[in-house]
Amino acid sequence: METKAPSLEDILETLDGFGKKETGRLVMQQSRDDTIEVTDPLTAASASLESLEENEGSFSSSTSTSYRDEWVRLFERKDYVAAIKLEGIRGGLRSSRFRSVCWRVYLECLSEEQAQWEADVKKSRQQYSDIKQEHISNSLREDNQEEVDLALFNPLSQEEDSPWNKYFQDKETKQMITQDVIRTFPEIPFFQTSDVREMLVNLLFCYCKEHEDLGYKQGMHELLAPLIFVLHCDHQAFLHAQEISSQLEMVKIVLDPDFMEHDAYTMFTHLMETMDPWYQHGRDHRAYKKKHHLLRAEPFSRPPDYSPTSPLVKKINRIQEIILKNQDTELYLHLSRLEIQPQVFGM
Repeated sequence: METKAPSLEDILETLDGFGKKETGRLVMQQSRDDTIEVTDPLTAASASLESLEENEGSFSSSTSTSYRDEWVRLFERKDYVAAIKLEGIRGGLRSSRFRSVCWRVYLECLSEEQAQWEADVKKSRQQYSDIKQEHISNSLREDNQEEVDLALFNPLSQEEDSPWNKYFQDKETKQMITQDVIRTFPEIPFFQTSDVREMLVNLLFCYCKEHEDLGYKQGMHELLAPLIFVLHCDHQAFLHAQEISSQLEMVKIVLDPDFMEHDAYTMFTHLMETMDPWYQHGRDHRAYKKKHHLLRAEPFSRPPDYSPTSPLVKKINRIQEIILKNQDTELYLHLSRLEIQPQVFGM
């Protein structure tokens, strides 16, 4: 019996299963009167990319003109930052061909002054090239193992300064990252290609090497993947428009497909400056325990029995004690009677 391939709608519905499927939006309820609508990047980007592929070969001069006009409308104005933020809040960027550029402005990867954009991208791309050269290209290899003094750096050594110890630690980290990358949006073919998987692994490995106090944590790949996908969609739109006629010089620089990996790293590092507290619970827990000498954090203890150890714990406590209590009082009371704390289901 022939198996029917999943449609795009099936894929997007699966990805959106953790939210409400309403015109590609994820809806987060904070309270009865406080609702935030968050655009699902993969939903809109997939639709945009599909539209490009379906219409390939039917472009005319109007395609290039509309592409240029969209850039001018979004960025060629004095108040462009406020304008694109408002456009994003209204959901007007879902089918934009410059969505990744807007995200880079939001994340402050690009300066507010557009005259600095060329310098910004050159600097950030060179920084990633240097980082990748150090952590990927110059990693311990067979051709430089002869330089290692085995009397000092035995392959079985557990000394922190041993290059062999570092080599095995890096290998273990890469294996953990690779396991997560393989599971990244398995329904979308884009993420199943070897090139994209290698890019994801390199980016995440370089990030954890540059931020060893945090390291790699599960879930980071799901933050990085939409950034790469939106960059890819914008690059495809740029290449289609470029085939018709030459585009503005700034567009060529900012959306150069040869630097997708570099730009994704810059976006991810800026995003993690905001997301970092969500991954701090291990470090904060140790610091709190050392400071107070005694910390009782029994799995099913009530919140007053211990102090929150991180912003993440505070967030999930707020979810149960405020949001859940307002939105579903019956469930809140049921969990309270059973003394089930949010750490059980929220982490």
